[in-house]
Amino acid sequence: MFELRSDGQLVGYLTTTVGPMRSFPAFWIRQEWLWAQPHWLDGHPQEPEEDYGPGWYLIEQLQAGSFETFDAQADEMVTCEAVQVCGPERDRLWRRYGLPDAAD
Repeated sequence: MFELRSDGQLVGYLTTTVGPMRSFPAFWIRQEWLWAQPHWLDGHPQEPEEDYGPGWYLIEQLQAGSFETFDAQADEMVTCEAVQVCGPERDRLWRRYGLPDAAD
């Protein structure tokens, strides 16, 4: 769970989960992928992001404290500061926002 901030203002949250996947042509090789779902405070919908190894571009962004995505409502790429949320606050937000939509 991450807070998403723009110019220091809280604009949303990012939920993430890692799950197993298999892909063509090597279905027998187990791989992992990351789903990340932005939840904007103004309520506009956003498609989840997917991240696959070996590059793990999204994980690199989050480790560097940022999150970049295409915001369809704004019709542009946006970059937010990403601040990890931990402890009871993380649990509270997870109950509200939960798993990324496409990971269900």
